[in-house]
Amino acid sequence: MERFPFFIFSSTCLFFISKFSVAVDTISPNQTITGSQTLVSAGEIFELGFFSRGSSNKRYLGIWFKRILPQTVVWVANRNNPLTNSSGALTIGLDGNIVLLNQTETVIWSSNSSSVPKNPVAQLLDSGNLVLRDGSSGINPEIYSWQSFDYPFDTLLPGMKVGANLRSGQIWYLTSWKSEDDPSPGDYTYKIDYRGLPQKVLCKGSDVQFRSEPWDWVGSGLPELYKNSLFNPIFVFNEEEVYYSFENINKSAISRFVVNQSGSVQHISWNDRRLEWVVMMTLRKDNCDDYDICGAYGICNINNAQNCKCLKGFTPRSPVDYNALDWAGGCVPGSPRKCGSEEGFRKFTDTKLPDTSTFNRSMSSMDCEAACLNNCSCVGYARTGILGCVFWFGDLLDIREYSEGGRDLYIRMAASELDSKNNGKPVAVIVAGSVVSGLLLFVFISCFTCLFFVSKFSIAIDTISPNQTITGGQTLVSAGKIFELGFFSRGTPNKRYLGIWFKSILPQTVVWVANRNTPLTNSSGAITIGRDGNIVLLNQTETVIWSSNSSSVPKNPVAQLLDSGNLVLREGSNPKSYLWQSFDYPFDTLLPGMKLGANLKRGQNWYLRSWKSEDDPSPGDYTYKIDYRGLPQIVHRKGSEVRFRSEPWDWIGSGFPELYRNPLMNTIFVFNEEEVYYSFENINKSAISRRLEWVVMMTLRKDNCDDYAICGAYGICNINNAQNCKCLKGFTPRSPVDYNALDWTGGCVPGSPRKCRSEEGFRKFTDIKLPDTSSYNRSMSSMDCEAACLNNCSCVAYAKTGNLGCAFWFGDLLDIKEYEGGRELYIRMAASELDSKNNGKSVAVIVAVSAVSGLLLFVFISWNTYELKLFQAWKLWNEEKPLELIDAFMEDPVPEFESLKCIHVGLLCVQKRPNDRPTMPTVLLMLDSENVVLPQPKQPGFYTERFPVEKDSSSSIVKKTSTLNDVTVTMLEGR
Repeated sequence: MERFPFFIFSSTCLFFISKFSVAVDTISPNQTITGSQTLVSAGEIFELGFFSRGSSNKRYLGIWFKRILPQTVVWVANRNNPLTNSSGALTIGLDGNIVLLNQTETVIWSSNSSSVPKNPVAQLLDSGNLVLRDGSSGINPEIYSWQSFDYPFDTLLPGMKVGANLRSGQIWYLTSWKSEDDPSPGDYTYKIDYRGLPQKVLCKGSDVQFRSEPWDWVGSGLPELYKNSLFNPIFVFNEEEVYYSFENINKSAISRFVVNQSGSVQHISWNDRRLEWVVMMTLRKDNCDDYDICGAYGICNINNAQNCKCLKGFTPRSPVDYNALDWAGGCVPGSPRKCGSEEGFRKFTDTKLPDTSTFNRSMSSMDCEAACLNNCSCVGYARTGILGCVFWFGDLLDIREYSEGGRDLYIRMAASELDSKNNGKPVAVIVAGSVVSGLLLFVFISCFTCLFFVSKFSIAIDTISPNQTITGGQTLVSAGKIFELGFFSRGTPNKRYLGIWFKSILPQTVVWVANRNTPLTNSSGAITIGRDGNIVLLNQTETVIWSSNSSSVPKNPVAQLLDSGNLVLREGSNPKSYLWQSFDYPFDTLLPGMKLGANLKRGQNWYLRSWKSEDDPSPGDYTYKIDYRGLPQIVHRKGSEVRFRSEPWDWIGSGFPELYRNPLMNTIFVFNEEEVYYSFENINKSAISRRLEWVVMMTLRKDNCDDYAICGAYGICNINNAQNCKCLKGFTPRSPVDYNALDWTGGCVPGSPRKCRSEEGFRKFTDIKLPDTSSYNRSMSSMDCEAACLNNCSCVAYAKTGNLGCAFWFGDLLDIKEYEGGRELYIRMAASELDSKNNGKSVAVIVAVSAVSGLLLFVFISWNTYELKLFQAWKLWNEEKPLELIDAFMEDPVPEFESLKCIHVGLLCVQKRPNDRPTMPTVLLMLDSENVVLPQPKQPGFYTERFPVEKDSSSSIVKKTSTLNDVTVTMLEGR
């Protein structure tokens, strides 16, 4: 205790320095940091001091960014041993180490270096690294006896390492916080697994959650990290060290990798303009990144509606399980292997190499196949560049298929399988859900799940009538003993709810709650039929705290719990006439027969809402509903903020391609004047009944590109690209600096300004998710979509919705995604941005204008006088028979659309008024482009006027009918 007052005195003097002094970034022996005092790095980038989180009295010594609010802590010394009050001091101890003392001067944390300098100094660097070094003059200040960078927290800063020193045994890895307000070690770790080829793994406890591609001399294992405008990745793999690090390209940029308490590993960057952290990359980015999702010898492809299937030459270990979407059992060889006897290797391309390999760096890659074939335990191999082979000796796990950029994998199998064609059954995907993870998903649960448990000897009590009640531990049970209704509590025992759950599934799975907003506060409470004929829930004072509240009640009311999980109020004599049903008021769960959407006539909305927490069924932050403004689409929101949006749903598709071709359920989509909703019904009635656990089969928000508007206006997201976002063709970043820094929120703008109705056209984009917020016209012919959009200066894009119907967009195009099997979108842009494709296409009709004679020549058409043929062309055009102009004996017939285009352009070139005729550059654009909208031609000028002439649009004079042969001479000149 004798030194403590001296510590206080010396530190006070130290920190009341003149305002003209340089920031204090070091402490020496006999100096301390206490209370609110801090060390600040020389460039005032980082700060070291004491902090607390939330309302806790626990205090920690940490490092954070000095000028960023809210406080962002990147390293904590005493995360396992917090101070319990405002006392505590950081100093250089008697042994030369950096030490943290509590109020009794007990060391609760130490740098604990076995090699300490003679003149120890602790310094906070501008890198965020706290170092212990020798402060003597003449000693290299970059020689450290200890550094905080060797003991990472949840954050990887530039210059830090994740990996291992193979000689010293030093391991560098990240560990999440326990919670947002508790920096003690959490469940998740992110480290290098260097058994075999090094690979990055994210673990929850000891369970692997994610694994990168194995990292060899060809690639890093994370293709997303290459071609990066924000930072340079550093990969080291030699006899002494194996690690990953990075350095920022822009030295003034602030970015970091972080593993958060929910198990997400992200690269985030500080945006000075928006004053917030922006997520640049998430390394675990889609469902196929979930570890071993498809089981042994299964392969995952995120672009397939059904993500998992067996590798070619393999079949499901349990076809029943695999068809029920339980892939954990994996696959087995289609034919048994006989070592050394008629075996070979099948090559699989563009794959993520499997888990747990061994490697030989000195072996020639040409010798890999022979080496594997000569070892009966070897099941597969891969080559690692010019030198080196990788081998696998157990079941092949965690394989995925990329669209491009993956590796070649050679898998051993019987010769009979190498020649056979594998027409394996597709693997189906259904949707299950979790509220715990903070995402509200559909919970698609088979209404026959519990048939396995039904007793054939008992009859369930499934109804109550007036003067009957359900109280205490009493329940209603549906006739088939599938569902049960009664009272339950979660977490807080004095809050009780009336709910419906699966009768024979443990732990209890609640699917509907009546009084989620008004829980009972004790064990009293009763459900009965009220005097007004409604189902009512009464508290201990017999006050109604919940009611079915139907305005139309039956004469003989009965409440019944059905085997579908639906609680209904009906007329006792009519079992099918429901005056009220719980299915009209969904909870967080969608059961077969329930609807998600709206009754447009009644104004009834059906949507899902999450629990507030795992133990609190009151309304949470997340909703999942149909947005039926414009084309209907399913949206997932947190409060009013859209987190996810499905593909717009029209008469071609549902917005969820994953739900088609599904052997477990039939999807139902209804979209008419009265209703718009989604529902489903089960095909396989025992699909999930054999396993006594819930298994997540599919999440509808499945990858980074499903994050709403991640690429900003006119940006497009492709999950298969290293950098997911880019501007649509014909558009450029609004802020190139932000876009190059992977901050895409500002979006993109047209490369050339649009001039309405002046040399504009449409570019066609294929295989995309249509943008947000459309309007539609179902009665319009799809052939008229282009003209309708072009004639409205506010229209920026259109899409065709089948044989009938058009969708239009009138604002910035948001939330566009590129994927196989997507839709076609036509976006308006200046003609200068459209491609001019001159690929020598043959045409049926070629237009030429003679400056001398002014004659219009139709090639391939035999005619005697231009007047007769021009009259014929104009007449056939107005009768919608222009193709009759084509000579039937043409040697090389050409596509009709090209013939029509040329006839169309020809008539535009000979319109009576010169101002109506297109310029020659425009003619070339019309002929070369596939997407330019052509205006309707007006009466030709060469035409002998046998009919009244239309009023000239530029004059108020109406010309008289004339029988004279008025001829307009057209000249070929640029305008």
